[in-house]
Amino acid sequence: MTGDGFERYKAYIDALVEHCERQGSIGARKAIKGVWNQNPDSIIPEEQQRVNTLLSELSPDQRAVLAEMLRSEFVGGVFMSLVVLRDGEYQLTQDGVELPLTPTGYESFEDFTCRRLGLDWPDGEHDWSGP
Repeated sequence: MTGDGFERYKAYIDALVEHCERQGSIGARKAIKGVWNQNPDSIIPEEQQRVNTLLSELSPDQRAVLAEMLRSEFVGGVFMSLVVLRDGEYQLTQDGVELPLTPTGYESFEDFTCRRLGLDWPDGEHDWSGP
């Protein structure tokens, strides 16, 4: 589990995790705030007006539940994209360097899940389960 390809693979998976934390939380933050689109109703699409109305009618606890659902759906989309890449046997490259398909011995969606859980990358002697 060494080499430039593995380092790029780790950076790729970690970037997906980071996007889940940043981009995947945008909708959740809006739900918690209770406003999906803060612009005047006269200039936002009707579906966003309906979301604003819905959010305004929910309690803070209900908005928190909705926020968690939105976060989970974003993460699920990333997870399923990794499954599609695996099922289609797609090979990722960056600057001509092939990223290994299963450098840890696990599928990329499993590596993604472990990193989302905050686990350190395996070091070659230990797998995701630890020492």
